[in-house]
Amino acid sequence: RFETVAVPCVNHAFNGFCSALMAYGQTGTGKSFTLCCTKPGVEGVIPRAAKLIYENIAARPDDEITITGQFVQIYRDQLGDLMTEGGRDKVDIRWEKDLGVQLINCSTHTLASEKEFMDFYDEGNKRRVVMATAMNPESSRGHSAMV
Repeated sequence: RFETVAVPCVNHAFNGFCSALMAYGQTGTGKSFTLCCTKPGVEGVIPRAAKLIYENIAARPDDEITITGQFVQIYRDQLGDLMTEGGRDKVDIRWEKDLGVQLINCSTHTLASEKEFMDFYDEGNKRRVVMATAMNPESSRGHSAMV
């Protein structure tokens, strides 16, 4: 349930902690539907979380909050920037003592609204590598992370 898993995760992030949601499972088991669905009444985790994020921002008018995003895909052991034209510009990952985990050479985008957040997600998602399998005609061939 969204309220049980995603809401505490988003609230945790607003309290200054690292927070992540993941979906893992066999091809065709509903990961994309659960995370990505935008059909009214059965929205997935990502559109509902985007709405919650911007509701939280609106509820804190005295706080200066900026949402930025990066979107990467791991495909054939390479990390690529999904927000560049080909979606495969090489990105390096490194730990910086003062900043934590950093995605080097990855584009960063300011997401000022729920719509910008979802447009960003949709654009990057279109660039993921997909290929037909026996179980799914549009199975992702890589793993992605929106940061």
